[in-house]
Parts: sequence; structure tokens; C-alpha cells
Amino acid sequence: MSPTSEEHLSNAVRLHQVSDFKKGIKEAETATRKFQKEGKNERAVESLRVMADCTLGAQELKSAENLYK
Repeated sequence: MSPTSEEHLSNAVRLHQVSDFKKGIKEAETATRKFQKEGKNERAVESLRVMADCTLGAQELKSAENLYK
């Protein structure tokens, strides 16, 4: 069974906390797609925020700026 959208988001948060930003970005992207498919827009926004935080941590400043917008 594949991980749920919430599990992907939790993994993204955990990866951010341990500074594994590249993997965190991928997990947050997956969570965002799944949340959008499920119609859970407020959770999709939260996963986008986590993705932006990971992107900022990875020092991809322009991408992070775009995500925060």
C-alpha cells in the first residue's frame, strides 16, 4: 500500500528537520499532488509551504521565492 498524502507531508516535515532538503522537496511535491487530487486544498497549501521551506534550506532562493508567492 502506498503512503497517504498525510504520510508524505509528515515525511517532508521530518526530512526538513534533519536538513535532508532535496528528499523533503520530493515528499512535499508528492503530498501536494495527492492533496490536490483529494480536493484538500488547505492541506495542499501546507505541503507547498513545507516544500518552500525545504527549497529555502537547499538555498534555491529563486524557487523558494516563487513557492512562497
